[in-house]
Amino acid sequence: MNQNNFNKLISRQNTYSAKWCNSNANIIPLSVADMDISAPDFIINKLSQFNLAGIYGYTDLSSDWNNVAVNWFKSQYAWHVTPESVVFCPRIIQAVSLYIQNFTQIGDKVTTLSPAYHPISNTVCVNHRQLLESPLIYHNGCYEIDFDDLEYKFKQSVCFILLSPHNPTGTVWQQADLLKIAKLAEKYKVFIISDDV
Repeated sequence: MNQNNFNKLISRQNTYSAKWCNSNANIIPLSVADMDISAPDFIINKLSQFNLAGIYGYTDLSSDWNNVAVNWFKSQYAWHVTPESVVFCPRIIQAVSLYIQNFTQIGDKVTTLSPAYHPISNTVCVNHRQLLESPLIYHNGCYEIDFDDLEYKFKQSVCFILLSPHNPTGTVWQQADLLKIAKLAEKYKVFIISDDV
């Protein structure tokens, strides 16, 4: 088994590091959950084309970020968008909140799977929407979606927040699960907000 060198110091200056590039030299930034140790060698070798010194944390925007996003959509999904249509949002909680504000109305019901990462669920409540939780089933050491309950909730909802992989259980949803969710959402006209890591 390979071991990491946790004592190796790596400068994050000029790497678009959100944690270090904008910080005062006399302050240790602890506001961003970002590690300052190098990733394992096998990951670094796979990602070496990007020249990121082995740390892949939160970053600030480069000058051509929206063109990079446009090219990614085109090469990976054959989806053509304009750079102006790609919107940057620095944090997932704020992005979910903006989606809720723009695609639902006050009083609408929004479904999540529970347990759920509390700040995500809280965005529903602080935006004056009604939170419907569809409890996950713990079975044989794994969490599963109760699709009967989820369908019942979708019948009442206008929006569903999907965490993939799920937070806090760490469950990586299988393609079959995602397809079932998509079919239910299509059937009941439920808008999906997906937080994909």
